[in-house]
Amino acid sequence: MKLLVIRLKQIGDALLSLPVCASLKKTYPHAQVDYLVYEHIAPLLCNNPYIDHVLTITPEEREKPLVYLKKMWQIRKAGYDVVIDLITVPPSAIMTCLSGAPRTIGFSHRKSRALFYKTRVPHPRTGGVVSAKLSILRALGDDIQYERAFAIYLDEAELEAARRRLRDAGVDEGKMLVFAAVTSRREYKFWPADYVAEVVDWFRDKHDAEVILNSVPGREKEFVDRVVSLLKHRSGVYTDLHGSLRELAALVKVCDFTFANDGGPNHISIAVGTPSLAVFSPVNSKYAWIPETATRHQGIDMTDVLGISPEEHRNRVPEFKAELDKYYRLITPQQVIARLDAMLQAAPATRKSTR
Repeated sequence: MKLLVIRLKQIGDALLSLPVCASLKKTYPHAQVDYLVYEHIAPLLCNNPYIDHVLTITPEEREKPLVYLKKMWQIRKAGYDVVIDLITVPPSAIMTCLSGAPRTIGFSHRKSRALFYKTRVPHPRTGGVVSAKLSILRALGDDIQYERAFAIYLDEAELEAARRRLRDAGVDEGKMLVFAAVTSRREYKFWPADYVAEVVDWFRDKHDAEVILNSVPGREKEFVDRVVSLLKHRSGVYTDLHGSLRELAALVKVCDFTFANDGGPNHISIAVGTPSLAVFSPVNSKYAWIPETATRHQGIDMTDVLGISPEEHRNRVPEFKAELDKYYRLITPQQVIARLDAMLQAAPATRKSTR
């Protein structure tokens, strides 16, 4: 049996959907399970024991309809028995429909696209991303062996290369290492720069930590430069450790803690097992994006600040979106530092002793 899982979105979406592939492989160990993602995400999926082949959509295929049609023809020629579309957007829906698979499965929450699938499953309105995506497997029966965890599989050579990059940059590996991912492709996920600076200063003052501030050139680098300009002490803070996405994952793995927003690096931190705290944009929910099984990973969102339920949070998203800066500033550095302090006291960083 050949199965294809489609998840055409960004890093967090692709990682949090990996349990679907793992559940399929555990249920059908002799089946071929392939995973279709955007090209830039594929390196994070190397060596995954639950995926036989990682298929990709390139930028050119996304932008040129005729090139995209060629990719659809290649998928049709592969002869899949089951195609599962976890994203249910027009490009994935059309690809699923034209795959020629005897069984095509998609979510039914987009009525205009329901006709593209032979089997339609209601998309849960509540709960986290992992549970929501796993729910589509109900279409295959009651004997599914569900797996909720997900991981990025790195080898020792990759981890040693990350440690070498730290040493070459002058990072003191004997100290606590904090990976700070405070930017994003989406600016609405930027917690205020002065708030970020206060937390970085706390890591330096309270724990004498070495802090790696992650960014890419452009708007993100400008934001990080702004954070650095606001720091009381700039020693022990590093901003130039750039690399590939997989090198980023290895760097996160060899650090002791991740402080982040609700973007890709925080999901990477969950996948490699480095404890983390994420500050969520007012329009996003920690209950959706931090899996229940991720016990060493926490988030702060509007439910903490306003004392509201996850359901009320969902209902107030338009309000939060309209006054984003106002609500973001309600998540204060003092609240974040208090949570960080509690997390580090409950589980002190011990990773450096094994470096």
